[in-house]
Amino acid sequence: MQPKRRVANKTGAWMTAEALLWFPQVRSTVPLVSTNAAGTLPELDLGAATAFGGQDAFGGDLQAGFRLDGGVMLSEDFGMGGRFWMLGEAEDSYSASGDGTTGSIGIPFFDSDLVADQENSILVAYSDGTGGGDTDFQGNINVESTLEMYGAEGYGRLRLLGGKGYRSDFIGGFSHFGIEESLTLAATATQTEIGAGQGDVYTFNDDITAENEFFGGQIGFLTTVGRGAWTLTALTKVHLGNMDQTWTSNGSRGRTGFADQAGGIFANNAEQSIEQSNFSFAPEANIKLAYKLRPHVSFSVGYSFIMWDDVLLVGDNLNRNINSGYLVLDGAGAVDPAERPTFEGLETDSLFVHGVDLGCVIQF
Repeated sequence: MQPKRRVANKTGAWMTAEALLWFPQVRSTVPLVSTNAAGTLPELDLGAATAFGGQDAFGGDLQAGFRLDGGVMLSEDFGMGGRFWMLGEAEDSYSASGDGTTGSIGIPFFDSDLVADQENSILVAYSDGTGGGDTDFQGNINVESTLEMYGAEGYGRLRLLGGKGYRSDFIGGFSHFGIEESLTLAATATQTEIGAGQGDVYTFNDDITAENEFFGGQIGFLTTVGRGAWTLTALTKVHLGNMDQTWTSNGSRGRTGFADQAGGIFANNAEQSIEQSNFSFAPEANIKLAYKLRPHVSFSVGYSFIMWDDVLLVGDNLNRNINSGYLVLDGAGAVDPAERPTFEGLETDSLFVHGVDLGCVIQF
């Protein structure tokens, strides 16, 4: 009998769907809202508490998402696949209103006026309880910080080692990540003090976005060890490429009887856009334990970690040194350029995300 010839190697395909329970790194910013007792100005040097913003103010909470990974083995030694993951929007927000009788609310800043460099605050809600002296205000403030991120990859896998119950592949391919953080602030304050300016309404608006887009390659290793119905998989790789970054900000200030002015509190222009590009790298690790329930279906639990070394974030680029003359709006609307808050360039920092993965693996 003539032996049968194999004209093609055995091929196969895989598809993995996972729920991501990840935790982004905590992020800091300047103090954005301060509160104090009734009758006391909401200034940080007067014992005011930071109600929103500050050190380690955002992030660190669970952020849910999903990850899809699929591909096909073109031979026993080589396969091609793709992966996409996305986290839901992480949101931190603060909203408050009042007339100052139960507590004062403000936006703290360091007054860089040449006469007196000291802590100061924009009054949103304040009452001195006497009807005289410091100006009384009633108003409201809304602040929101968001973070979104996703990743998309195309890769090839080439077997380096293999044997009964184990296999190790070399991974190489293309990577793309998107990371976007935004900050919006809207405050309205009405002067209630009897006298000049009573009834005047002040408005402040800031809208700032920091966008990061990574384009590059990836190299790494995928190792799988199986015994019975159990399979342990370890993926380690590094992404290398360019991080394109864009800072966009716009804002305005207004007061009854005067034209609205370009520039908010931290957004120092009506509209500003700055772009830069830096070489960046991002190490990634994932370990996963799967149990085969059916011949082609397994359920898995794992842990993932990704860190980007160069990320543009809003909080790293806010300048709270503001000349009070810029905020007063008591003239014809012109602003001395020396009073406008300065933007000192784009600063970047590292950012990581990590957490648990729960998934279903289908192989056929």
